[in-house]
Amino acid sequence: MNIIKDLCKIIDCNVSKFLYNGFDNTLTELDSILQKSLNDKNGIYFNECLTNVFCEYDIDDIKLKLNNRLSHAVIGLTDNCNLRCKYCGYQDTRYKKSNSLKDMDELTLKSALDFIISHSIDSYETTITFYGGESLLRFDLIKFTIEYLEDKNYRGHKYDYHITTNGTLLDLEVINYLASKDVKCAVSLDGPVFINDRYRVYKGGNPSYVDVIKNLKNIARFFPKYYENNIDFQAVVSPPYDRSIPKDYFEKSRVRFINVTIGDYFSKLLKNEYGLALNGLEIKKAMPLYMGDMSKDELIKNRVYISSLKKYMNIGEKHIGNSIFPSGFCVPLVKRIFITADGKIVLCERVDEDNPLFQLGDVAAGYDFEKINLLYKNVNSILAKNCNKCWAFRFCNACFASLNLVKYNGDFCKLIRYEIEQDLINFLEFKFNNKRFVEIMQAISIG
Repeated sequence: MNIIKDLCKIIDCNVSKFLYNGFDNTLTELDSILQKSLNDKNGIYFNECLTNVFCEYDIDDIKLKLNNRLSHAVIGLTDNCNLRCKYCGYQDTRYKKSNSLKDMDELTLKSALDFIISHSIDSYETTITFYGGESLLRFDLIKFTIEYLEDKNYRGHKYDYHITTNGTLLDLEVINYLASKDVKCAVSLDGPVFINDRYRVYKGGNPSYVDVIKNLKNIARFFPKYYENNIDFQAVVSPPYDRSIPKDYFEKSRVRFINVTIGDYFSKLLKNEYGLALNGLEIKKAMPLYMGDMSKDELIKNRVYISSLKKYMNIGEKHIGNSIFPSGFCVPLVKRIFITADGKIVLCERVDEDNPLFQLGDVAAGYDFEKINLLYKNVNSILAKNCNKCWAFRFCNACFASLNLVKYNGDFCKLIRYEIEQDLINFLEFKFNNKRFVEIMQAISIG
């Protein structure tokens, strides 16, 4: 008999107690007989079982997809930014050594665009996302990119342009050009002034909310159709984690909520200002929802969160014997590539671009498939050490960007398991308390 620790988890909700078995992906109502069979609350006996969490990949298939099917390129126009948001992932790396901040030069950009053109021959459409730093600091390069691709587009390829911006530089001249080219614009805004200005500040510490709102009002006034169709928001949910306030603020707008990564800044903040240790899982509460029979307005308001629960509909589909890659990981460079200001091809814009593990080529020499092999081997080594014994691995949202944080008994993994447990509680209460559960889940798309 082999004992596998932590592959089972008791989920205690107001409906009943359930045992989730991560090994074979089943959920069973907990009764006295099943309770006695448990070795402890987190472990259960199995005969000769082994969960294998790793990624099987075909490098030849990856080569085929990468060489001709590029569908999304994120271009880092500049490392510079006019804000110094306190939760920014670059605070402890890029901005501490500000003398090394880079702008992309025109020659490198031209090479990057030629690379994109030659590697998207078999794609119907390619998305170009402008990224920074603050990408609008190099508005000249945005215009150069669009006009260069228009000029070189002999075969009628469709380009879809996106920009990620903090919104402070969205004046009417910029918007007039972006609107004329139908550029989608994602504005970083965390909610009302007292939340946004808590962390989103200029270099000298001055707040940014008033400037962003002034620009947004001008866009809505002078370019109402563009505002309605092309402006989205992304809001960072940060300590002390009151998600309901920004949810209400953005009720009528399209918005993507992002949970901030707990770094050194917030570790100290939570301890010093809120008296909370990082491993105190109470700092990250589940979204406060009544998951019973909701009204139509409540369903619409909580649609994004409810759609995120749809992945738990797969519980009961057994995958014994299969290798399983945690759902947060993607196939490197297939979904998108990130081109840095100095022309390196990096896994994506979320990872540490200075880490050689994630540098997978450059626009002059092309992809480095040996580096992709090395990346997979490194990831599989980490998964084998930490994920094979975790009950939550099928629903984990860890990805390459958080690779260095993946430690089974570490704070990051504890927080992920806690969030998944809260989601499962909400899912089960929604399933058993809402008479329209099946109808709603069939109608809603995954967020």
